[in-house]
Amino acid sequence: MLVVLALCIEVPYRLGGSLIQSVNTDAWNAVQAGILTLAAFVLGLSFSQASARFDGRRALVVKEANAIGTTWLRADQLPPSEISRFRRILTDYAAARLHAYQTPGDRPLYQRTIEQSSKDQAALWSIASSALHANETSLGLSLLMQRLNDTIDVSAEQLQALKGHVPTAMVLFTLALVTLGALSTGVRFARDGSRPVFLR
Repeated sequence: MLVVLALCIEVPYRLGGSLIQSVNTDAWNAVQAGILTLAAFVLGLSFSQASARFDGRRALVVKEANAIGTTWLRADQLPPSEISRFRRILTDYAAARLHAYQTPGDRPLYQRTIEQSSKDQAALWSIASSALHANETSLGLSLLMQRLNDTIDVSAEQLQALKGHVPTAMVLFTLALVTLGALSTGVRFARDGSRPVFLR
């Protein structure tokens, strides 16, 4: 992008000639101001969307960590023979998801993690629901089921948040406006017969 912007400034200077010299200064000032203002506005929108997405994902990380932590603690309500198995699956589940979040560029790894997460969630649900069916009056098991359900729900929210990005059309539109803004600046430099120091 820096190379493109530098070219947008340099090319009008080198190829300008009489056409650029004939440009009306007042009209060009208005055009340039409009382009740069619109570019700044769209860039601000892009940053705003990206910032909101970042804040949302950060909140979901805390929400998922709390849900997993509470699920771990409430596993004490399970029959003693199932506690160790339940917590082992939950530990593997959390470790796999953490590893996937720490390597976001590895799409195959993330896909495998999603598939394994679904299996782990099914296994955890099976253990908890079987225990609740065996003791339907247990408040502790009901609370465990509720928190396990929250853990599963927030994983779906995480997946959706990871898929959400600033629209590609907006990114391309922003780049086009910035390029036009640089080109208009290049025309101004060419008209004045000067260039930025770093291009001399």
